[in-house]
Amino acid sequence: MGTKLFNPFIYLAGGKALVIGLLAMAAAAVLGFLSHSHFNGVLDFHKYKVQLPFYVSVAEQVIILVCLVLPFYIAGRIFSKSEIRFIDVAGTLALARWPMVLTALTGFGLPADVRGVEDVTPSVIVLGLTALVLAVWVIALTYNAFSVSCNLKGAKCTFPFVVCIIIAEVSAYFLCSLLYTL
Repeated sequence: MGTKLFNPFIYLAGGKALVIGLLAMAAAAVLGFLSHSHFNGVLDFHKYKVQLPFYVSVAEQVIILVCLVLPFYIAGRIFSKSEIRFIDVAGTLALARWPMVLTALTGFGLPADVRGVEDVTPSVIVLGLTALVLAVWVIALTYNAFSVSCNLKGAKCTFPFVVCIIIAEVSAYFLCSLLYTL
């Protein structure tokens, strides 16, 4: 059971993983739009008072996937001695995003723009902690997706993973912030 929750990429990769991952990302975009929540980075999740257009929710998901796949694919080509297939990297990384559907659901219970201590209720704390646990799960899935799709282990996997996740987060955050000015 643990393997299926944290490393489904042993069983599922390539085109099938990409399709399932894209469906999950589409669901996260729809749920995020309906709950006024947005994924403005690889690991960032925020709720806004105003409703942004639906295309913003979709564009966020596209930006996030591109910002994930490109650095991880390049790192895989550099650090792995195996033959790296783009479809495997893209598919496993897309599938690693599926818990974000659950994160988007937490947006329905969160108030917009929690600013002060008076806004923090027990339900906000529980939903915030839930979103944090889901983000950690996505990090674990992303690490395993990279490890399996690029056939990397140990330090040969950890160092490029950390660099790539930082590059992906910063670039996705920057590109998503441009969406909000349109």
